[in-house]
Amino acid sequence: MFFLCFVHFAVYLLRHDAERSTADPLVKSAMKALQDYQSSGGGALSSDPQLVALFALPFASNPRQHPALAHIFHPSCVAVSCVPL
Repeated sequence: MFFLCFVHFAVYLLRHDAERSTADPLVKSAMKALQDYQSSGGGALSSDPQLVALFALPFASNPRQHPALAHIFHPSCVAVSCVPL
């Protein structure tokens, strides 16, 4: 659940502002926090097939268009509810 909170906050600004890009300093900061979490213990979750695509999020240059990530930008999706636990 903690991992999904990091995902939520990493994409929040991108989901709610179509003009914002991954180059935005606030987005970069959120993606860095997600990446830091992944490398400091959260990486154990990468073996979960339902979560593995989310590990690409900090590295995707355009996550809105990435086939494995696009669903988390859909208006009806909240990261915590879009991945069955």
